[in-house]
Amino acid sequence: MSTRVNTDLKKEMKLFGLDEWNECFNCGNCTAICSLTEKGILFPRKEIRAIQMGLKNKLSSSVEPWLCYYCGECSETCPRDANPGELMMVVRRYLTKIYDWTGLAGLFYSSKLALFIGFLLVLIAVIAVGYVKGFETEALMEFGHLFEQYVI
Repeated sequence: MSTRVNTDLKKEMKLFGLDEWNECFNCGNCTAICSLTEKGILFPRKEIRAIQMGLKNKLSSSVEPWLCYYCGECSETCPRDANPGELMMVVRRYLTKIYDWTGLAGLFYSSKLALFIGFLLVLIAVIAVGYVKGFETEALMEFGHLFEQYVI
Protein backbone atom coordinates (compact mmCIF):
# COMPACT_ATOMS: atom_id res chain seq x y z
CA MET A 1 0.00 0.00 0.00
CA SER A 2 1.48 3.35 -1.02
CA THR A 3 1.27 6.53 0.98
CA ARG A 4 0.97 9.89 -0.70
CA VAL A 5 3.02 12.69 0.86
CA ASN A 6 1.55 16.18 0.59
CA THR A 7 4.41 18.69 0.65
CA ASP A 8 1.97 21.61 0.96
CA LEU A 9 0.30 20.32 4.14
CA LYS A 10 2.37 22.55 6.43
CA LYS A 11 1.53 25.61 4.31
CA GLU A 12 -2.17 24.73 4.48
CA MET A 13 -1.97 24.25 8.25
CA LYS A 14 -0.33 27.66 8.71
CA LEU A 15 -3.57 29.27 7.54
CA PHE A 16 -5.28 27.76 10.58
CA GLY A 17 -2.74 28.88 13.18
CA LEU A 18 0.18 26.48 12.92
CA ASP A 19 3.29 28.42 13.90
CA GLU A 20 6.17 26.23 14.95
CA TRP A 21 5.45 22.75 13.68
CA ASN A 22 9.09 21.68 13.72
CA GLU A 23 9.72 22.32 17.43
CA CYS A 24 8.64 18.77 18.30
CA PHE A 25 11.41 16.18 18.34
CA ASN A 26 9.21 13.26 19.48
CA CYS A 27 10.41 13.03 23.07
CA GLY A 28 7.12 11.43 24.16
CA ASN A 29 6.29 13.67 27.16
CA CYS A 30 2.95 14.67 25.65
CA THR A 31 2.03 11.06 25.01
CA ALA A 32 3.06 10.01 28.52
CA ILE A 33 0.94 12.69 30.22
CA CYS A 34 -2.14 12.52 27.96
CA SER A 35 -5.12 10.77 29.53
CA LEU A 36 -6.33 9.73 26.06
CA THR A 37 -3.24 7.64 25.40
CA GLU A 38 -3.98 3.93 25.41
CA LYS A 39 -1.80 0.97 24.70
CA GLY A 40 -0.55 1.18 21.14
CA ILE A 41 -1.90 4.68 20.42
CA LEU A 42 0.71 7.43 20.36
CA PHE A 43 -1.54 10.41 20.96
CA PRO A 44 -0.82 13.29 20.17
CA ARG A 45 2.55 12.34 18.69
CA LYS A 46 0.89 10.43 15.85
CA GLU A 47 -0.83 13.57 14.56
CA ILE A 48 2.28 15.70 15.00
CA ARG A 49 4.30 13.15 13.04
CA ALA A 50 1.66 13.06 10.28
CA ILE A 51 1.97 16.83 9.87
CA GLN A 52 5.76 16.72 9.88
CA MET A 53 5.78 14.01 7.21
CA GLY A 54 2.97 15.57 5.11
CA LEU A 55 0.59 12.62 5.49
CA LYS A 56 -2.68 14.40 4.70
CA ASN A 57 -4.70 11.20 4.16
CA LYS A 58 -3.58 9.73 7.46
CA LEU A 59 -4.39 12.97 9.27
CA SER A 60 -7.81 13.38 7.66
CA SER A 61 -8.84 9.80 8.45
CA SER A 62 -7.83 9.99 12.12
CA VAL A 63 -10.44 10.35 14.85
CA GLU A 64 -7.94 11.28 17.57
CA PRO A 65 -7.99 15.09 17.05
CA TRP A 66 -11.70 15.07 17.89
CA LEU A 67 -11.07 13.22 21.16
CA CYS A 68 -8.70 15.87 22.51
CA TYR A 69 -10.44 18.32 24.82
CA TYR A 70 -7.40 20.63 25.15
CA CYS A 71 -6.70 20.21 28.85
CA GLY A 72 -3.23 21.65 28.24
CA GLU A 73 -1.23 19.05 30.15
CA CYS A 74 0.69 18.05 27.04
CA SER A 75 1.69 21.66 26.38
CA GLU A 76 2.79 22.16 29.99
CA THR A 77 5.09 19.13 29.92
CA CYS A 78 6.66 19.81 26.51
CA PRO A 79 10.36 20.63 26.99
CA ARG A 80 10.59 22.45 23.63
CA ASP A 81 7.34 24.46 24.00
CA ALA A 82 5.96 22.88 20.83
CA ASN A 83 2.43 23.33 22.27
CA PRO A 84 0.84 20.05 21.15
CA GLY A 85 -2.53 21.09 22.61
CA GLU A 86 -2.72 24.07 20.30
CA LEU A 87 -1.55 21.86 17.46
CA MET A 88 -4.59 19.62 18.03
CA MET A 89 -6.79 22.73 17.79
CA VAL A 90 -5.13 23.61 14.48
CA VAL A 91 -5.73 20.06 13.22
CA ARG A 92 -9.42 20.29 14.18
CA ARG A 93 -9.77 23.63 12.37
CA TYR A 94 -8.11 22.14 9.32
CA LEU A 95 -10.31 19.02 9.39
CA THR A 96 -13.41 21.18 9.82
CA LYS A 97 -12.43 23.03 6.66
CA ILE A 98 -11.89 19.76 4.80
CA TYR A 99 -15.25 18.26 5.75
CA ASP A 100 -17.36 21.45 5.60
CA TRP A 101 -19.36 21.29 2.38
CA THR A 102 -20.26 25.01 2.55
CA GLY A 103 -16.67 26.22 2.77
CA LEU A 104 -17.62 28.78 5.41
CA ALA A 105 -15.67 27.17 8.25
CA GLY A 106 -12.42 27.33 6.34
CA LEU A 107 -13.11 30.92 5.38
CA PHE A 108 -13.86 31.98 8.96
CA TYR A 109 -10.84 30.16 10.35
CA SER A 110 -8.37 31.54 7.82
CA SER A 111 -9.61 35.10 7.26
CA LYS A 112 -10.11 37.69 10.00
CA LEU A 113 -12.11 39.86 7.61
CA ALA A 114 -14.54 37.03 6.86
CA LEU A 115 -14.87 36.34 10.58
CA PHE A 116 -15.62 40.00 11.26
CA ILE A 117 -18.21 40.15 8.45
CA GLY A 118 -19.83 36.94 9.73
CA PHE A 119 -20.00 38.38 13.24
CA LEU A 120 -21.60 41.57 11.92
CA LEU A 121 -24.19 39.59 9.96
CA VAL A 122 -25.13 37.57 13.04
CA LEU A 123 -25.34 40.76 15.12
CA ILE A 124 -27.58 42.42 12.53
CA ALA A 125 -29.80 39.33 12.40
CA VAL A 126 -30.16 39.28 16.20
CA ILE A 127 -31.03 42.97 16.30
CA ALA A 128 -33.51 42.56 13.42
CA VAL A 129 -35.26 39.63 15.11
CA GLY A 130 -35.32 41.55 18.38
CA TYR A 131 -36.78 44.59 16.65
CA VAL A 132 -39.48 42.61 14.84
CA LYS A 133 -40.43 40.56 17.91
CA GLY A 134 -39.94 43.50 20.23
CA PHE A 135 -37.47 43.56 23.06
CA GLU A 136 -39.91 42.25 25.64
CA THR A 137 -38.47 41.54 29.06
CA GLU A 138 -40.39 38.28 29.37
CA ALA A 139 -39.08 36.97 26.05
CA LEU A 140 -35.51 37.88 26.98
CA MET A 141 -35.86 36.19 30.37
CA GLU A 142 -37.22 33.04 28.71
CA PHE A 143 -34.27 33.03 26.35
CA GLY A 144 -31.86 33.55 29.26
CA HIS A 145 -33.27 30.55 31.12
CA LEU A 146 -32.02 28.31 28.34
CA PHE A 147 -28.47 28.95 29.56
CA GLU A 148 -29.02 28.41 33.29
CA GLN A 149 -27.56 24.92 33.11
CA TYR A 150 -24.20 26.39 32.10
CA VAL A 151 -23.91 28.78 35.05
CA ILE A 152 -21.59 27.45 37.72
